Amino acid sequence: MHNVFTGHRLAEYPDFLTIASLAGKRTYLSVGSWEPLATGACGGPLFAAPDRVTFTSFGVDCERGDEAATVDAERELVGGDYDVAFVYLGDVDETGHEVGVGVEYRAAVERADGRVGRLVGALRARGTEEAEVWTVIVVTDHGHVDEGGHGGDSEVERTAWIAACGPGIGAGVEMGVLRHVDVAAHVYEAVGLAGELGDMPLEGKAFAVVEC
Repeated sequence: MHNVFTGHRLAEYPDFLTIASLAGKRTYLSVGSWEPLATGACGGPLFAAPDRVTFTSFGVDCERGDEAATVDAERELVGGDYDVAFVYLGDVDETGHEVGVGVEYRAAVERADGRVGRLVGALRARGTEEAEVWTVIVVTDHGHVDEGGHGGDSEVERTAWIAACGPGIGAGVEMGVLRHVDVAAHVYEAVGLAGELGDMPLEGKAFAVVEC
């Protein structure tokens, strides 16, 4: 397992921000640490053509990078005219690699939780609740072993979570078992693109139609 993406097939199967942009949606990407998401490093960028890209690198100082990404996203989400946005926070992952799953890891999780709260607050600060309906999805891509790191096939490394709110999603709503491939499908559904993907195959299903 590695994070080198040379040889990818994104020209044939673009990322969801690029698909949304090509369909006329306004898209935004904010990254403060992991370069391949926004730059040509390691075979990137994985997000090919968002309308606005913010990337501020502080090397392995992901906590500082996350703060920069969050500050930019707060400003853009309050005042920008976007339909789809993606904000990447890498501090939790980097902390797990460096020191394992302990006190410092928990502190990184709490910092990330605070930043997600600020982003949700930015959406609420738009003052357009009656005219706009936002769906917010928070997802991680893997777990860490206790001593730090990942890349194996253990259950703890392969276990991740999805948290979301928006139309049809809420406390007491039975969503069934969600999968990572369902995230993009739900994004397309939320922004009205589910019926405009042409021949592009989707394995996932929008959250509201996941079978329990």
